[in-house]
Amino acid sequence: MNVVRDGQEVTVTDHGKAVARLVPLDQPRALDRLVAEGLVTPARAAKSARAPLSVTAKGIVSDLVAEQRQ
Repeated sequence: MNVVRDGQEVTVTDHGKAVARLVPLDQPRALDRLVAEGLVTPARAAKSARAPLSVTAKGIVSDLVAEQRQ
């Protein structure tokens, strides 16, 4: 933990296979870093979750698919 406190990352392994990474909390998140570097622009507002629109088919779906394939 002292290594992480000093700003370094530590990779945790299980039988030689990496399974986790410990990083200092004061490091910026990847998205924050990309915004700071000007590589991405954050969304202006959060999208609202809307219920999907219902679709009404005119006929039997299998007939419509067969018609589209012709």
